[in-house]
Amino acid sequence: MQEVPQEQIERARPKPRVLPKYKNPYEIQLAIKFLTSDNKKLRSPPYIQLANQIIQYGQKKFGDTASIWITSALFHAYYTRDWNQMSDCVRSARQCHPTMTERYSLYELQFLVEKNIRLKVKVSKGNAEYQLFGDMDLFDHSSVAEQNQMIEAVQLVELAKMYIRQVWMEMCKENCDIGTTMKLLEKTVKIQKQAQMQLLQLLDEFPRSPNLLRTYAVMSRDID
Repeated sequence: MQEVPQEQIERARPKPRVLPKYKNPYEIQLAIKFLTSDNKKLRSPPYIQLANQIIQYGQKKFGDTASIWITSALFHAYYTRDWNQMSDCVRSARQCHPTMTERYSLYELQFLVEKNIRLKVKVSKGNAEYQLFGDMDLFDHSSVAEQNQMIEAVQLVELAKMYIRQVWMEMCKENCDIGTTMKLLEKTVKIQKQAQMQLLQLLDEFPRSPNLLRTYAVMSRDID
């Protein structure tokens, strides 16, 4: 049996993927924007993994820039749902002397992180001490799975509110980027639709829950 030359074996092996040399944080943001565009499978593991590698590269190379950490926090909030990573990104961005606009973004992100932590703590204490929707709310007698659905819906509402604020911040800039604004609007609409579907489903099961109605009303007031 004839042996295959070593050089031919080396050429046949797939070459490792090498990330391009990004020159500034804006190029990192453009790469993430391309990978998370609507014509891609947003939740597909290969895309998420590659985007995560690009973000980690940006954190190492541009770690003294607040914008790269804010981009990382938004990525973890919407795609990986890794709240610990998101919290670390917010903490790192605070140490990078953010601008006034970036400080407002960090305020919104920090609020989202803290609210998620409070929800987890309340759920971990069990149904008897679950105070998110009040002692008289019929939702207190629901199952853990239904509670998790409500928590996810509330998180989606808060995430949609955060994106709509980003839209207003972008529109207030002197040189407004129409492409970025439309992209943020598309994400706002998509997240709001997901939250709306979950809330309507829960309202069918718990029509007498005042806090479900209140959450739906807040979403309609702040986003619609």
